[in-house]
Amino acid sequence: MPEPANHSNPGGAVPENNPFPQDKRYVPRWIVQNRVLYRRHPETFYREGFSRDISSDGACICLDELLSQECKLIMALFLSDDLAVHVCGKVIWIRPFGERNLTGISFENVTGKVQELILKHAFDLQKEALSKHWFDGWDSKKT
Repeated sequence: MPEPANHSNPGGAVPENNPFPQDKRYVPRWIVQNRVLYRRHPETFYREGFSRDISSDGACICLDELLSQECKLIMALFLSDDLAVHVCGKVIWIRPFGERNLTGISFENVTGKVQELILKHAFDLQKEALSKHWFDGWDSKKT
């Protein structure tokens, strides 16, 4: 498997091939291609993929294999080259993406500390984009 790029999207631009162009979550996605190690529960063998985007409550990951919906995963999501968060989740959707599969994961029982770490990394790298997302539609001239 080719090595995924370990670059965030510091400009915050949504890629042209974004499958969710109208997505307006309260906590936005952090568009990032970082390493993901995952295993199906209860297996012990880890496989590798890469993230397409991460939020504090889920992720879209790109995998070579086709998982089934509701499949439970244990994952290490790398926020940087030397920092990973460990989360459990389940597959909620799958879409073909070239030779791979985009796989939507909903995190389960994520601690506040892990959510804070994800948000901190996303905010540190995308301050302007996240601020614009949270305050979209606010007009400073209205009082």
